[in-house]
Amino acid sequence: MKNHIKQNNNDDFMYFQLTYPKIIETIRLSASPADIQIRALPKDEYPPEEIPYLIENASLMAEQLYKNKFISENEFMSIKKIDQTFESFDKSEYTLEKLKESANWDYIRDLSTKSLQFFSVGYACPNIYWYRH
Repeated sequence: MKNHIKQNNNDDFMYFQLTYPKIIETIRLSASPADIQIRALPKDEYPPEEIPYLIENASLMAEQLYKNKFISENEFMSIKKIDQTFESFDKSEYTLEKLKESANWDYIRDLSTKSLQFFSVGYACPNIYWYRH
């Protein structure tokens, strides 16, 4: 039985190692200015739709890390708030023009910058390394 428990802990830690960097890079992406957001994703992706999708996935990964006590409640709630804010967007917000000029997208960038602070991670140009360019 002890080996089974140890294996679960190892699996949880491996999950942390695989997902934590993706969560941070996704938050960095959503904190970035529009021109960086556009350049960070492959040309065949549409940033106004892909960024909310990535945040949704990062929020789900963060929830699992929170449940396994790898991140704090504040860290988890900070990314969940970004996801919930995207969910409240009107469909008209998902355009390149709005990505560049909308107060709602600026609010997302502010929330994301604050989220990075909760994670004690500084802003850097995002590296969406799991996408092929």
